[in-house]
Amino acid sequence: MAMTITRARKFYWAGVLLASIPLTVRANAIIPYMVVPWGQVFLLPLVILIEAFVLQRLLSGSFRSNLFQSFVANFASTILGAVLYLTTQGIIGERLFHWWFKGGFSSEAIRSACIALLFAILLWLTSWLSEAALLTRLRKSNTSGKVWFACAIANLVTYVLLLALAVWFGRERSDDRVLARIDKTRNSQNIESLLRPNPEFPLVGFWRSQCTDDFGSAIEAAGDGKYTIAFCGPGGCDRVESLQHIGIVDNPSYRIVDQDTIEKLPSGGTLHRCKIIK
Repeated sequence: MAMTITRARKFYWAGVLLASIPLTVRANAIIPYMVVPWGQVFLLPLVILIEAFVLQRLLSGSFRSNLFQSFVANFASTILGAVLYLTTQGIIGERLFHWWFKGGFSSEAIRSACIALLFAILLWLTSWLSEAALLTRLRKSNTSGKVWFACAIANLVTYVLLLALAVWFGRERSDDRVLARIDKTRNSQNIESLLRPNPEFPLVGFWRSQCTDDFGSAIEAAGDGKYTIAFCGPGGCDRVESLQHIGIVDNPSYRIVDQDTIEKLPSGGTLHRCKIIK
């Protein structure tokens, strides 16, 4: 009976670990501007192992116990990070994206690095504070100051590594490659005259958070009941041929409020269809 319970616990924690991988990596990989190939698979174990190693070096206990505590702490900080991410992205996410896409400050690569650094600082603070508080309780330590210091160092090491990976892989994303994905013949100033209403695709149009914005999303028919969604600003639009064909009507990421209003989920942002020039 005892062996059965032990095995059940192992399967339970294995399931929790697998289920937490996507969210944990998002919270620990500098949401959402760091591009690391196969990051969803490799970054979570790497973060947990590194922090466990640092905790063992700075605090007492076996590597196995520190590994378990590192996993629990990262899982808890991930839940907190995911909540913060979901509640704030609807407010700041779109503004950051537009600044990154068409901002006047330096190159796209530098703007991406600035956003990544901002997220790194905020997430490091979130991870440090939440993990240190949890580890102090898990270890039932009377030397809480030492635990807080060890947590700060462990998170600092992992975030420095993640930033290094962001720089390493980000160097491949040159401005030439970014420009190659932009159609300069179409932009937010002329896109309305290029879109054509289609009774079979009632969502075709230029959609903006506010119709006075000089940027927005051009939704066009792609066939088979699907659409393409291209971001358009004064400098150009995404190339249609590089976009995915997606369904919007039954897509859980969108809620059609009325014929001229779409709510994006879960961020809560709203798009309004502005006038199409026929």
